[in-house]
This record gives sequence, C-alpha cells and structure tokens, in this order.
Amino acid sequence: MDIRERQRLFLQHDLTVNLGNDSYEHISSGSLAEGLDLPGSDIDIMVVMTEFQVIKNMKHIHFPMESALLLMEVDALHPGFSKLKLVNEGACKNDYLRKCLIQTINGTYWSNKLLMSTLTKRNPFLHFHMHGPCLSDKHEYQDLAFCLRSHDWPCQAEQWIYRHRSALWPSSSLIEKIVSYGCILVPIGPKNYDNELLWRVSFSVAEKYLCHSFSYTQFLCYSLLKLFLKHYINNFKGAKDLLCSYFLKTALFWLSEEVPVDQFRLSNFIDCFVLCLDKLSSWIKLCYCPNYFIPVHNMFIGKIDQSNNYILLNILNKIRQNTLCFIFNQFVLTQISASNMMTESSVKLEFLCFKVYNGNCTSNIDQGYKTLHFIKELSTSEQSQFSLGMNDYTQAKLHQTIAQMINLPCNSKKNYVSRKSIHRHLQEGTKTDAVSGWILYASFYYVCKQYKTALKIIDYVMSRCTPDMLFLNVASYSETTKKQYKQKTSRINMTLNEKMRLATTRNTQYETRSSLIPQELQDLVKFEGLTVPSTIMSLCLRFLSFFHLNNTESAQNALKCLQLAVENVRITKYRSVSLTIVGICNELLGDNKEAEDWYDEALLDEEMCKLTYIKKVGMSPDTKVFVVGGKLGETVYDPSTGQTKISFTIPASMLEDSTDRS
Repeated sequence: MDIRERQRLFLQHDLTVNLGNDSYEHISSGSLAEGLDLPGSDIDIMVVMTEFQVIKNMKHIHFPMESALLLMEVDALHPGFSKLKLVNEGACKNDYLRKCLIQTINGTYWSNKLLMSTLTKRNPFLHFHMHGPCLSDKHEYQDLAFCLRSHDWPCQAEQWIYRHRSALWPSSSLIEKIVSYGCILVPIGPKNYDNELLWRVSFSVAEKYLCHSFSYTQFLCYSLLKLFLKHYINNFKGAKDLLCSYFLKTALFWLSEEVPVDQFRLSNFIDCFVLCLDKLSSWIKLCYCPNYFIPVHNMFIGKIDQSNNYILLNILNKIRQNTLCFIFNQFVLTQISASNMMTESSVKLEFLCFKVYNGNCTSNIDQGYKTLHFIKELSTSEQSQFSLGMNDYTQAKLHQTIAQMINLPCNSKKNYVSRKSIHRHLQEGTKTDAVSGWILYASFYYVCKQYKTALKIIDYVMSRCTPDMLFLNVASYSETTKKQYKQKTSRINMTLNEKMRLATTRNTQYETRSSLIPQELQDLVKFEGLTVPSTIMSLCLRFLSFFHLNNTESAQNALKCLQLAVENVRITKYRSVSLTIVGICNELLGDNKEAEDWYDEALLDEEMCKLTYIKKVGMSPDTKVFVVGGKLGETVYDPSTGQTKISFTIPASMLEDSTDRS
C-alpha cells in the first residue's frame, strides 16, 4: 500500500540524516510523513536542538551535568504550555542560544520570541520568515520548526496513559512506545495570551505513531476531511481559517478510541466519515475542542466562539444532510481523480522521493562511513524494491560527500592511496543521477591537473544535460514533466536507481572545504557548502581546463557559453553564486571591469552569495570595514543594535548607514 511506503520513506530518511550528524535531530512531520500525499502538501521538518536537556522535575537530574538543563514549569492557567527554566546557568555554551535567555525574579527562562527572532537574523541569506512556530521559505514549500525534546512524558498528559478506551485503540504497546519517546516543545505561546516564556507542548511524534497505526479506512476519513476543509468548507464566507486540519485529526483520534476497530472498514466508510462530522459539530456547538493528549486544553480558544460557530455548524449541516452523496460524487471523486492523473502509484512515490531526499547525509568522514555501513546492513533485510532504490541513492550521495572529505597530501605514496580511495567513492557517486557525480569526477581530474581528462568527462556530461531531464529536489513538478519522465523510464523491470541515472539530474554539491573544488573557487566553500547548477559547473570546469591548457580561444568560447547559461538561471538561490563564478572566470582572463560588473549584478540578487562581497572589495580601493566580532564571512549578531551583520570588508558605497562604518 502506498501509504505504508510513504511512511517508510520518511522514517528511513530521518534515520539516515540523524546517523550522519550529531548536532541536531531531524524529524519529518506533517501529513506527508504521516502517509498522506494530497495536492498542495508541503514538507514539515522539526529540527530538535540537542544543546539543551529538558526534564520535568529535579529528580531527573544526572550528575555531572554536561549540557544545559531546562526544567519544564507547568502553567496552570494555560494547559498544554510550559515555561523552560535554566537550571545550571553557565552551562549554555552556545552564544546565539544564550541571547534567548531572560532573567526574571524567579530565575532564568528561555524566550520563544527571542529564539525565533535570533534564528531569522542569524542567517539573512536564507530569507526565511516566521510562520507560527516555524520558519518558512518564501514560497512556503517547507516549514522548519526548531524545537526541544523532553524524554520525560509531561505530567499534564499523565491521564492519557491510563484513561479508559472502549475501542482498545491505541494498543498498550503503542502507548508504551509513545510515552517512552516523551514530547516536543515548540517556541510559541497561547493564541489569546502574549507571553514569550510559554512554549507549546507538542505531541507531533506521538501523532505520527498513531497515524502509522491507522487502517486504510481511517486514512480515507482523514484524507476526505482534509479535502473538504480545503476545497469546500474554506470557500464559504467567514469560514476560512476557523477550522484547521489539526482539529480534524484530533476528532479522528478521539473517535478511534470510541468506535470499535472493526467498524472502521471500507464498506462502512461513509458512516465513519459522518461520525467524524458529528464529533466536530458537537465540539463547535460547545466552542470546545479537547486536545487529544491534554483534554483540559481547549484548542478552539482564539479561533471559534459563540460569535462565529454558527457559520461552521451551518456548513456541516449541509454536508450532513441529503447533499452528502452529491458533494461526494461531484467534488471528492473529482479531487481524487485530479490528484491521481498518473495511474501508476509507483511513479507518484518516486516523485515524492525526488522532492524530499535532499541535503547532506553526513557532517564528517567518520560519520559518513558509519552511515554507509548502516545502510548496507539495512538493505540486506529490506524487501521493498522502492526502499532499496532509495538506499542505493543515499549511499551514492554519501560516496560523493566522503570523496570530498579525503585530503590529497603532497607525499606521493600517501597521494596514491588517497587518489585510489577517492576514485572508488567517485565511481559509486555517479549513481545518484545522470550528471552530478560525473561533474565531481571531472573536478577531481581538474584538481589533479589532468585537464584533458576533465574535458572528456565534461563533454559526456554536456551530452546528458538535455531539456527533458528531470531535476531532483524541486518543490513541485508539472504534469508534463511527470509524463516525460514516465515515457523515458517505461522500460520493463527498471530499478529506481536505473531510472534516476537515466532520466534525472541534480545540482552539484560541494562540501565545506571540499578537496575536489577548483582552487579558483575554494573561497566559495571556506565557511559552508556550495550548491551550483550542474550546467554552470560543467561550463566553468570547461573554461578553467582550457585556460590552464593555454587554449585562449576555446577558453573564451567556453566563457561565452557560461555567460549565456547564467542568464537562464531563474532560481534565485543559485543565480547569485552562478553570477559570482562568471566574475571569477573574467578575473582570470584579466578583464577586471567585466568581472566587477558581474559581481555588481550578483550583489543585487535577493539571495546573494557571501563571497561576492569579498570579491567586490578586492577590486574597489574605496572600502570600509564593518565587523561585529566573528570570523571573516561569519554571520554575527550585534546585541547593541539587535541586528545581524556579516563580517566582511565591503565597499563604502554599499553601506547605507554611516554608523556601520569604522
């Protein structure tokens, strides 16, 4: 069943990401991770900050206290929320997290507002904005919720563990699993009360476990409720945003405790759906929606009251009456049909993977090898061909990353061993898609000054960069793109990995301080990783190779092609770095005026490349410095102004505020 495959996809993705790093815990959440793939679904990710340990009482303190310790203080007036009191002051070593602490007469507490503000200011180049307790990209394709985890089950939810359940759902083993995980605390307070010290107690992981235990009929009810909300209820005047999908899921949770499991069968689907509507209606009449884990927490506060509940009751009555079958036949089936234009469910799953699987798999070489070993072990017991295909893709990405973390020493004997190891990883790294692994291979030969070999590989890469190739890690795909992919991969018995190597391409990713990036571009990866459109990187390597072969005419032709390709880069987060690369290439040819023009254009971009500041400075004698601590190129926070600045030397003409000049 596709639902189970989607659930496994996200669980597997979280597992490999968390194995590859120890600085945070990555948790996929939201309806996609729960198993639903409805039109318009975005990707929700919880980033659990591990710098703090959260406990519910002082008895749980373990000595010595190696990390900063936060004590959950229950707020009796606001069920479902908690204050976080710092127990061991001085243990918080992270500078930017320390700035989120507030001193009160009762002690030091962590401010939810200061955390959100600091996170957005800390890296303005990402252009995230606050969306509730999350940071969202400007298109709202992805929501990041920075949060904390308590391994203790909150005392406010103790009743949930032991309360009577007539339907025997969830099972005792599932309850035990949920309680052993604990809870999440997210940086947002109650809707009707402005208090920056209150954090919402979230059960997102518990809810995901519960959804994973749903039967097909329960999932069908959940899907239908969400579709009705988005495409029917929200279209009525005054009804938009009164209900949210979380209320609908809560109703289904409560109903699943009350209705026998065998009643949730496909032949009884309409009756189960009506019971969900009845549950919602009863809550709306009372203007009270009990949180599933903490029933005394009324989630309607600040949203539904006596002044607007009649709007929703009228809509639900319309659905509940004789028009239900009409709405179902005329609306729901149309929506389901529209969301399933591709008849093969496997293709839908593949496109979900192409959207989800992104980012680095490891932060250092030791963790990279550890993750590789784990995935190989996982594959030996895996039966799903789809999961095996994603394991192959993840391993290939890891090989690309590890290859860049191996240094090329000057010693000839050690150099031979390193090159042999890099070769092995790069060969495996070509299996992610049609081109990105080969570009890293060409990069390797370029760094080793084997320019002619690099050019041969680039010729092959350019032959594969055709307009019908599908780009990985795109937020949404058109039906035309899906159709082209399906036609290109229609051969019988093709594995997922074979399809990706034949029909997909992705941007080239260089790791921080990558050993494979050309020397001319090393400043681009001095402080962070670099993502470059593969066509741009291919043409850049072509230019650099011809330049070092002293083939000036071919180098100039390659540069013209590179400049034309950059003009076609439309995605803003890649455009600035592409423009900067063109500027660097012009500088190599000695055309400083042309290079400066390209840097100027890069600086105008909304998501500018940090290195462009440095490059611009090198060509402008009229410069001033503004540095507020930190290293060159580091994003730093100035407490005196409440602003975030980048510690670069930049042209005075670029500084609007004279107070920033030194």
